[in-house]
Amino acid sequence: MNKMVMIICFSFLLLGCSISNNEEEKFEVMIDVTEYSMVSSSELIADLGEPDALEENYMGGTLYSYKEDLGHFEFILHDDVVTRLTVYSNDYWNNEGENFPYHGIDTVKTIGIEELKPTAKKKDTGSTLIISPVSDNVADVQFHDIEEDEFGMMKITYNLSNY
Repeated sequence: MNKMVMIICFSFLLLGCSISNNEEEKFEVMIDVTEYSMVSSSELIADLGEPDALEENYMGGTLYSYKEDLGHFEFILHDDVVTRLTVYSNDYWNNEGENFPYHGIDTVKTIGIEELKPTAKKKDTGSTLIISPVSDNVADVQFHDIEEDEFGMMKITYNLSNY
C-alpha cells in the first residue's frame, strides 16, 4: 500500500513539473512599437503631441524627438511616414533613471511583438542583438548596449529601404 501511495505521489510530482515547464513566461509590454509602423507625421503628432525637437534633412528624412517617461524617442520619417524608431533609456540618454530589462530573444515581447517570422534570423554579439525580419510590419529590431539583464537603446526599423 505504501509503495502505491509513493508511486502516485511521485507521478503527481512529475506531472506538476512538466506542466510548470510548459507554461510560457509572460512579459510586461513597456511599449508597443507596432503602433508606429509606417504612421504619418500627423498621426504621430495626434498620438504624442508636438515633438520636443524637429530636425529636417536627418538621414534623408525628418527627425521627430520626444521626451517620454520611458526614455527619449526619435522617429525618423521619410516621405512623411515613420520608417525607424530609436528609443534611448533614461540612463543611456542622460545617466538618470534606468535601462530597459533584457530577456534575450524574448525582449521583443516587451515591445509588443508576440511572434517572430519563421524566417527571422538573429545576430548576437553579446552587446547587441539584431533580429530581422521580425514581423509583417517591423523589418528589424536592434537592442544595443546589452549588459547582463538590461540594455540601453533599441532601434526598430519599419522600412529598410532608407537604411
